[in-house]
Amino acid sequence: RDQPRSRGLGDVYKRQGQRIDVAAAHPEVMEQLMQEYEVWWDKVSERAGDYCYFLIGEKLGEQQCLTQHDLLTGDKGVAWNQGHIRQGRAAVGHWPIEIKTAGKYRFDLRRWPLESGLKLLESAPLGDKIPQGVAYKEGVSLALAAASIEVGEKQAELMLEPGAEAAGFTLELEPGQYKLFANFKNDQDSYSSAYYVYTERLE
Repeated sequence: RDQPRSRGLGDVYKRQGQRIDVAAAHPEVMEQLMQEYEVWWDKVSERAGDYCYFLIGEKLGEQQCLTQHDLLTGDKGVAWNQGHIRQGRAAVGHWPIEIKTAGKYRFDLRRWPLESGLKLLESAPLGDKIPQGVAYKEGVSLALAAASIEVGEKQAELMLEPGAEAAGFTLELEPGQYKLFANFKNDQDSYSSAYYVYTERLE
């Protein structure tokens, strides 16, 4: 908001890359968008410092996915896109979660998304060609050795099994708001939060 040099207007129908600023040719459109932006900014700023808790297990058997993009790390960075994940960019933080219903919950920590079918220690193949873009590079294999989880006072750790797709934990949880820590540890005892955490209320 405080960086006027970043403001511009692109014609996405004619130039998908939006490299040409057409704001000067359409001042009325620019003015309308800026007014709408100010309204939006004022609205979201009211709760800018609030935690947004992820509601976990609202429906029995419904699987949810948390990614590093949602990770809270303070002023540290995260792997917020597929390029970062393929590079194995490490970040440590937590996810704010809310449990509405007491029960048994499953947490699966993954290096790669479920639909990829890749195992924890595997590398990812070269990505598909992207129209007007560059395919993702191969994803690196990480020397992961163990995984751990912490939700409130519940903690658990396990050594990773060869050939496993995920590190799975089952916890009995009571209703409340928690910080979810779900980490991998490599063979050099360095930690990184899981890239994907799949959650599900079992009962």
